[in-house]
Amino acid sequence: MGYAVAVPQPGEQFSAVYLLTEDDDGELVADDFPTEFESGESGELILGIDNNEHRTTEYTVVIVEQNVSVDGNETVVHDQRELERLETRLSHDETWHHPYEFEPTMTGENVRVAWLVYSGDVPDESSLENADYYAHLWMTVDESD
Repeated sequence: MGYAVAVPQPGEQFSAVYLLTEDDDGELVADDFPTEFESGESGELILGIDNNEHRTTEYTVVIVEQNVSVDGNETVVHDQRELERLETRLSHDETWHHPYEFEPTMTGENVRVAWLVYSGDVPDESSLENADYYAHLWMTVDESD
């Protein structure tokens, strides 16, 4: 009993990954994401990572664009293209905000951009299923006239 009081157990270890936009007042909010595009248009948002791992952590972010279909509770990826990789190193309790501009190249109603976050080795084929953490954004991309 004395050991538990003298040496507290570490808290929960996790990282938080999220997307933000800037509102009219310049405040960062988790709202009003760009979701409707015409081919050739771009959008901008901010990727955030909070390190609550109780240690310095190196993160690799693999940004992918996917053409998917949804059937009931199952999402099937038909095509995936890696857009970019980002790396950052954060101390415990440190936050990283990274502005990111993207231009969807796939068209249709079920285009998804995903920010796949790995705190270890990145597998050869990145996916939501093998990412340590992820954030994603659904969008509709119409072909331009």
